[in-house]
Amino acid sequence: MRTAIAVAVTVVLVVLFDARVVAQVSDILLERFTLTDSDGVTLCQEHPPRTSTPEGNLTGTPCDTVRQTNGAAGVVFWIKDGGTGTNTTGWVNFAVAGTVVDTTGTPLDNQVAIFTDANTIEGDPGLRFVTPNLGVGTPSPAELIDVEDTSDGAGVGFPVVRISDAFDGTWTGDSVFAALDFFSADTSGDGAGVKAAIRAFSNNTTGSRVGLSFLTENDTADLTIKATLEPNGNLGIGTTTPGELLEVENDDTRTIAQISNSATDGDPEFCWALSGTKIFCMGVDDGDGDKWKLGTTAIGTATALTVDGGNVGIGTTTPVSLLDVRAPDGAAGIVTLATDELTVVPDDELGRINFQAPSESDGGDAILVAASIHAEAALTFSAGSNRTDIVLSVANTGVEEERIRLAGLGGRFSFLDSAQSQGVTTFPGNAIGSIAALSSTTGGMDIVGIADADATGLRLQGILGSSNPTDTIAAIVLSGTKQDLPAFQPVGDAETVLQIRNSSTDLITVLGDGNVGFGDTTPTQTIDLTGTFGLSDVLLLSSTAPTISAGFGAGAAISGNNGTVAFRVDVGITAGSVGTIGLPTATTGWNCFTENLTGNINNSGEQTVQLSSTTATAVIENQTSSSGAATSWSDNDTLSVICFAF
Repeated sequence: MRTAIAVAVTVVLVVLFDARVVAQVSDILLERFTLTDSDGVTLCQEHPPRTSTPEGNLTGTPCDTVRQTNGAAGVVFWIKDGGTGTNTTGWVNFAVAGTVVDTTGTPLDNQVAIFTDANTIEGDPGLRFVTPNLGVGTPSPAELIDVEDTSDGAGVGFPVVRISDAFDGTWTGDSVFAALDFFSADTSGDGAGVKAAIRAFSNNTTGSRVGLSFLTENDTADLTIKATLEPNGNLGIGTTTPGELLEVENDDTRTIAQISNSATDGDPEFCWALSGTKIFCMGVDDGDGDKWKLGTTAIGTATALTVDGGNVGIGTTTPVSLLDVRAPDGAAGIVTLATDELTVVPDDELGRINFQAPSESDGGDAILVAASIHAEAALTFSAGSNRTDIVLSVANTGVEEERIRLAGLGGRFSFLDSAQSQGVTTFPGNAIGSIAALSSTTGGMDIVGIADADATGLRLQGILGSSNPTDTIAAIVLSGTKQDLPAFQPVGDAETVLQIRNSSTDLITVLGDGNVGFGDTTPTQTIDLTGTFGLSDVLLLSSTAPTISAGFGAGAAISGNNGTVAFRVDVGITAGSVGTIGLPTATTGWNCFTENLTGNINNSGEQTVQLSSTTATAVIENQTSSSGAATSWSDNDTLSVICFAF
């Protein structure tokens, strides 16, 4: 049986020996002494008067294990501790009331004390009760329980409170072997009881792995574990199985760990260090508008990242947009999108930026990626190649589609349309146009439009104003210049400003002096035409030389011709008065103007006139001006002729 002593006083004093002792004292004068067992059953009672003999006055069952004495030092009980004999053997001194003195003679009036020496009640007691405080190792407890170590010298000793369990065997599960409970007697809430506790547990079978659990009660909830310190040093808040040195867990909608600073211009911070040296710190800079910062030293210095409202700054503490990346003075801000792909093959994406409205309330196409830009491998990467294209995609309906591609080969910009497929092998299959360098060595720009057989390949259009402007500024200006550093200079007179070709065949050439050659790349006149000139099917000048068909005599010829614009007819021998000239085919016919350069026209009154015309011939007659009668040409006359088609 485990024995308890209950002595009635105004507070409860619990002292553990080999048997549990519970002392209750109704008042400091000790009116009654009761010895009970651990089940509360009274074993004996005693009512000692202040001046009685050491045996006292017994009431009820005598207590043969309790002795009491009165003396100048006060009332003393010796509680037998399993030994035999007098009070000097096997007893513990329990002094109550009266005048007790310590080794210095200091009175310890009206105190309850337990002495370590079973044969005296003088000296420093090991346990002292001074209403309402309990002192262990101290004569003047300042709190309800005050534990003090009297060892002299720094580090010589320190007070220890031990809570132990005598179990010696195989432990199971998280066995609790010691606890410190915090009890509330208030019944106004959910009732009196233990409201908080600290418990020591072992989580292996030998009891060699020991941790601590911290329990609290929240409102009417049961006492539950709120924090756990595992044997390996891991601390869990909200979890009993922390996987790291610190793990915070919550089954609510949010899990928050808060660091606060209430000082003026105080910065709540969290830092990482290696070997005692801070490497990174993050926190709120109270002195800079409460911005959140991450830096390599204290907050506000060497800042690498800043969050200011909704803006994020990298390399700047004053971001002006959602993301603001700045490099130090003299360097460029760089953002890298990369892939860890080990084998890059054609069409692999290296990085992408998407433009999207994923919260659009209409849903459907509205929430899809509306546009994007990405880098795409054009060849299998190797030690000597990383050819890459840049692709711009936009959407009309559905997902975004590729519209522009900047090729790594030649730097060609290709404009794409998924609805087109012209099958031009030198361009992407759905290309509708491109811009590229003419030469990888000499430069220049190549603009290409691609369409099927029933559409225009390329149109260059200039639009002036917004409502029928009267401005004389040209809608389209084509300007050719040449470099003459440090400025640009006009193209030289004999140098080409503009050239129009049919594939590789030159059609129109404009020189720096303004001469235009049609079919002629070196025009010497303002308009230099090789071929036929037509004006709305009314005026046709042809470079094709006419022919002598008939009527100009033997040996007649065309000489000094410039096509139909100007030519000479050399009249032959024994010519008639009517001659026919063969000309290129015209829409309707020809009008020819003729003058005899060598005959006696002015003296004789002769003139040459056109009698008739067809689409390929013209008939000319030599007449006498006075009568209009036909007159033969003289031998070897020279006629100057100009013919225009209509």
